[in-house]
Amino acid sequence: MQKYMQQHGTSYYVANWFFPQEVRDDVFALYAFVRIPDDVVDDPAADPVLARQELDEMWRIFVDVFQTSTIVSNPPQPPFIKGGDRSDRIEVSREMSRLCHQYEIPLEWVEDFFAAMYADLDQKVYRTYEDLQWYMYGSAEVIGLMMCKLIGYDESQEQEVWRTAKLLGEAMQYTNFLRDISEDLLEYDRIYMPEDRLLQHDLNHILLTQYVQGKPVDERWQKFVSAQVLQCKELYREANKGIQLLHPQGRRAVLVASWMYESILDKIIRNDYDTLTRTARTTKFEKLRTLLFKTIRYAMGTLD
Repeated sequence: MQKYMQQHGTSYYVANWFFPQEVRDDVFALYAFVRIPDDVVDDPAADPVLARQELDEMWRIFVDVFQTSTIVSNPPQPPFIKGGDRSDRIEVSREMSRLCHQYEIPLEWVEDFFAAMYADLDQKVYRTYEDLQWYMYGSAEVIGLMMCKLIGYDESQEQEVWRTAKLLGEAMQYTNFLRDISEDLLEYDRIYMPEDRLLQHDLNHILLTQYVQGKPVDERWQKFVSAQVLQCKELYREANKGIQLLHPQGRRAVLVASWMYESILDKIIRNDYDTLTRTARTTKFEKLRTLLFKTIRYAMGTLD
């Protein structure tokens, strides 16, 4: 389970070591389960028909295990794109089923996650931020809700815990979108920047494509990205208010994950809001520096 996070989610991997062992193992299991469908839809060379077959199979395996603890259906196996073989998928599905039963994770949240994965096969653009929020709920926010179940929280404040967990998922996912604009378009033919937000800066999806294809980054693009960064930072600030409502065993790890992801926005700022020709991926040294500085400021009570 751990290998999936170590290979793909370096920021999450760093944060996860701040959990106690028993929680850490469950988080690894959750991450492994959601990583496989995400890899399937994010293979640029994959046949969409084959990718849909793989998602169908992954869902069938999980439902069989969740409902009966055995694999009932055994359809012809398609060639696997990513994420190991059928035995790997059965293993992670069994672990996910265990988590759902042990922590009372609603099956509906898993369904919402798969709905977002299916959307990546069909939906290439988003006209409004509200449309994008539907996708971010399924692809990221429900993972935050599941994490709350694994960690534990003040049940008298459940609605606030869930509200802020969803905001953190939204902030992290939108941060990813800002960082990966060129990659998403060139490799997956997807534009996650919603057109209504682009129009606020006299931009549109056609112009965004031109930027990705080599149009020089100009003040108009920089102002657009600057506005997105500021709005995203507000999401982090609001989301972080709910971390203190989590069980003490999980607070530090979630806070570190938030710091790691927000540091991507800080790198975008240092890159003068050029998210197209300069990478905003943070290095191991930058992650360590963020962890050190944020920890010191947090201990001193000077962190916003």
